[in-house]
Amino acid sequence: MQIRKDIRWKWTDLPLDKNTIEQTEKILNVNFPNDYVKTILNYNGGYPSIKYFNCGIKKDLVFDSLLNLKADGDDVSLVETYNNIKDRLPNHIVPFASDPFGNFICFNFNDKPATVCFWDHEIAFSDVDKSITRLTSSFSEFLDLLH
Repeated sequence: MQIRKDIRWKWTDLPLDKNTIEQTEKILNVNFPNDYVKTILNYNGGYPSIKYFNCGIKKDLVFDSLLNLKADGDDVSLVETYNNIKDRLPNHIVPFASDPFGNFICFNFNDKPATVCFWDHEIAFSDVDKSITRLTSSFSEFLDLLH
C-alpha cells in the first residue's frame, strides 16, 4: 500500500516510538493498520495540507488533524478522546483524527482488516449506530480521498 507523498503534515509533535503505539494498542485492545502506524510514527498530531473529503451526500468535510498518541500539556490524547466519547460510539470504533466541528474519523475494528469511517457527533446523541458512515477500506485509501 502506497501512502500519498503530496500531503505535507504541519504542526506535528515529536515523532513517536513503536513502544508508545504498542501501549496505545494495548489500552484500546486493537492493532492499528500498518499504513496508519507508518504515518503516525512521523506525523503524530499533525495537520494535513490537503484536508477535504466527501462522505456520502456530505461534501467537503474537513480532516483537521491526527489525534495525538502522546499528548502533553493542553493536548488531549487519542485514548483520552476515546474515553470521552466511547459512550456514544458503536463497539470497536476508535477515533484517529478530528474535524473542526466535534466529529471524528475512526477505524472500525469490527471489520477485518479495519476500515475507516466518519463519526457524526450530532447523530450519535440520538442514534449511536447511525452515527457511523463507512468511508474506505484502509487508511491509505482514506488519504487518497483527500482533495
